[in-house]
Amino acid sequence: MADLSELACDDWALAHSGAVTPHAYAEVLLGLAADRRRPLVPAAVSRRSGLGVRVRHILEEAEPLPRTGTAWSTLVAGLFLGLAAALALAQTRQARATVADRPAAEDEGERAAPPKSAAVEGIVRGPGGEPLRGAEVFWIGEAMPVITHSAMPRTHPDYGKRRMKVLAQAPTDDRGHFALEARVSKPTNDGPWSMLVAHKAGFAPCSAEVPPDGRPVDVRLEPPVRIAGRLLGPGGDPAVGVRVRLDDYSEGRSRFPERVRAMGFGGDVAWESRPAFCPDDFRTDDAGRFVIDGLVPADVFARLLLTHPDHAVEEITVSTGPNTEPTPELAAFSIRPVGRDFVHTLAPARPVAGRITDAETKRPLADVRVEVVPMRKHGGRVIGTVTDAEGRYRVSDREGETYNVAAYPAAGSGYLPARRGTIKWGAGEAELRVDLALRRGVAVRGRVVDEETGKPVPSVSVVYQPRRGNPHARGGDDDLRSPVLTDAQGRFAMTALRGPGVIVAEAPSGDYRRLAVAPVDFGYTSSLHVHGLARLEVPEDGDSPEVVIGLRKGFTLEARAVRPDGSTLKDVRAWCPELTSRLLNNWVSPGEFPDGVFRLPGAEPGRTYRVFFLDRDETLGGVAELKADPQRKDPERVTLRPTATIRGRILDTDGMPLQGAQILVNIQLVDKGSNLGEQDRFDGFVTQVYNQFTGEPLKQVYPAEFRFRGLIPGCATS
Repeated sequence: MADLSELACDDWALAHSGAVTPHAYAEVLLGLAADRRRPLVPAAVSRRSGLGVRVRHILEEAEPLPRTGTAWSTLVAGLFLGLAAALALAQTRQARATVADRPAAEDEGERAAPPKSAAVEGIVRGPGGEPLRGAEVFWIGEAMPVITHSAMPRTHPDYGKRRMKVLAQAPTDDRGHFALEARVSKPTNDGPWSMLVAHKAGFAPCSAEVPPDGRPVDVRLEPPVRIAGRLLGPGGDPAVGVRVRLDDYSEGRSRFPERVRAMGFGGDVAWESRPAFCPDDFRTDDAGRFVIDGLVPADVFARLLLTHPDHAVEEITVSTGPNTEPTPELAAFSIRPVGRDFVHTLAPARPVAGRITDAETKRPLADVRVEVVPMRKHGGRVIGTVTDAEGRYRVSDREGETYNVAAYPAAGSGYLPARRGTIKWGAGEAELRVDLALRRGVAVRGRVVDEETGKPVPSVSVVYQPRRGNPHARGGDDDLRSPVLTDAQGRFAMTALRGPGVIVAEAPSGDYRRLAVAPVDFGYTSSLHVHGLARLEVPEDGDSPEVVIGLRKGFTLEARAVRPDGSTLKDVRAWCPELTSRLLNNWVSPGEFPDGVFRLPGAEPGRTYRVFFLDRDETLGGVAELKADPQRKDPERVTLRPTATIRGRILDTDGMPLQGAQILVNIQLVDKGSNLGEQDRFDGFVTQVYNQFTGEPLKQVYPAEFRFRGLIPGCATS
């Protein structure tokens, strides 16, 4: 009876399981029999000895299946779904147990802890502060790459791309309230960025940052205004079919008030699933006209990107307020906004074209990444492409005062990158022609390992640089900052020059210690802070020996910023070189620490770190020498003091007030006092414009009398 019951159960399951095939059902039974630890296995497979008869019955005998009425079908389907759910839960419990028993380090390297569930809530309000019911709220998150973009290979498929996804979404209730939950990593200085976007028909969408301290978010939506433009070609005829992309809108200020009005539409973002608030690109009609409605509120600055093969790529900033006067921040970048009903004449296309070849054989090189950077007064934007089978490339983008062009072959190609810079457009030329010939180098192979465990470390970014005095280096014609990543076994292959050189490593995890290296011998004037480094001597003949780079983990150094009365500060900013160093780069971009506790992962026991602290709102700051002690139980307390103010006047040689002088306060990252040399003033590792630290807008021009506030006490300035 038991055997016949099991055969009957199999027939019933196949009759009411929908798309499940006999083969799939048989595989499920075999899998259950193979693992008797699951709590519901006895109900599905009572005896392994009878399993062969059941499988043959399922696959071969084709017994007539029972016929049922509607009631029985519903009942059996419900039981089947319940059994499937119970089995899934049982498998989930077992899977969790297996993960829990798994050692922290596996053969493929260290795994990061899975993100925990986080929540955010708030209220969406209308223009008068009234709660808005039925507004859709999106939690948008950044999909972090395997390694930071500055350390990513230029040939990596994710290089230069920003990937975003919708973590959670929900409508607001009658009180305008929303609550979202998602599995995300806790925000860090190098962690994923996220934001909230509220969207409702009849209102312009608006975004808000997700506060790391969990406080409620208040988002206010306002009615949209209409932007209408007409684009003309250089000859005054309508520019038809021009693609118009709405990039973002903001209040045009670097430092926003508490209630921010800003929105990024992510038109150039790679979305997993494009959300409803992200509009499609607009196109000009036969008269060169386009209209953007329902997306931008009044009294903001909207940025539009205009692209067409026959015209140069241009950005236009539209003022949706009553006047088009730029803010000081916009004026600093020579941006002159137009009104929301405007006519604009496009510039001719500025194509840059050329050919990439082998320097010796002159044969064309295919699949080489080429980066063209049109440089303007305040910098440039990279335009990337890949050469075709004939080694040709062509890009057409915005106009530049000068142009930089670089070619980056694949890591295993045996070719070295090359570049040409500060190229000017020839008078009367229809295009800028830049050809590059790539030299062959020497293949260097190596591996990166954890010094303590000896295990390989995957996804480590490594980059080669020639040391000073290498006779094969060509200075400005070489652009060898082209990283490669280690594979699952921690191995890498790259192309280098013969002679002395160095390989620098950047791990995907911030838990590894950073070495303070003074690499004067390979072209840098100040210390770098890298996860790993190996010096090598590539022989003039023959192959290069294998390079082994060891990484060592540290611990998290913590320090609590307190007021003079001993109470803990909130929203403190802090920075040290090790916090923002990435490969061969470093930025004076302080981290935000909402709870007042500075955290530096990968600290080396016994080492002293010089850390800058600043609370802009409470005008407190300080510089602390923190000694890394892994035995310390509580964060070290750092008492901040009132910030300073510097005042002065600018006089000409006759002692008269001089109007319109440019004045910048520099913060000394390495305290040299009065020994600061002229070269130090232009060395980003030694001094930085203080506005970079505070995040305040850069005031380009001052009157004869000036004043700077918020200077960190104990820090040398110039």
